[in-house]
Amino acid sequence: MEDYIYILDFIPYSSKYRGQAYAQGIGGKFFTLLEVSIKTDKSAPVGAKIYVGKDFEKRDVIDKIKRRISYDELTTAAKENLPDIIKKIVMDNEERFVRFINTASPFSVRVHQLELLPGVGKKNIEQILEERDEKPFESFDDIKKRVSSWQDPIGSFVYRILEEIQGKERHYFFVLPQRT
Repeated sequence: MEDYIYILDFIPYSSKYRGQAYAQGIGGKFFTLLEVSIKTDKSAPVGAKIYVGKDFEKRDVIDKIKRRISYDELTTAAKENLPDIIKKIVMDNEERFVRFINTASPFSVRVHQLELLPGVGKKNIEQILEERDEKPFESFDDIKKRVSSWQDPIGSFVYRILEEIQGKERHYFFVLPQRT
């Protein structure tokens, strides 16, 4: 499912996994929270992008994916690092998120998908839609230039993704929800 995770916290020793180092990370594609064991004599610095895909020979740091975890199971340090790491993922995948803005459609008769992003309301939705109809957005900077009332699209995505990870949203656009 996830090919890469970004490390949120590295625990060099734990009785939880019989003394083996482990880390908590977030997937770069579906924002899946994972707990992984680290190979002996390896470390996983916070913020590092590490391969966890199916090709075991390419896994040079990760020993095993132990389990999927919820937001509440994150360490305090992982929770503190989460917003910055999500921001890094959003910025590393700018094309994906700009494409979302360019292709978002009405969610219902009264609500547009873009309105579910923090910082985008009924007042500026018209300006966003008019601008993208004229010419699709090319980057976050392009959005900031052409939509004066929305100066932090990256922050809007970060906040929305955090809310989805915490299970506070009814609708999921970016996070693969936990099965209950």
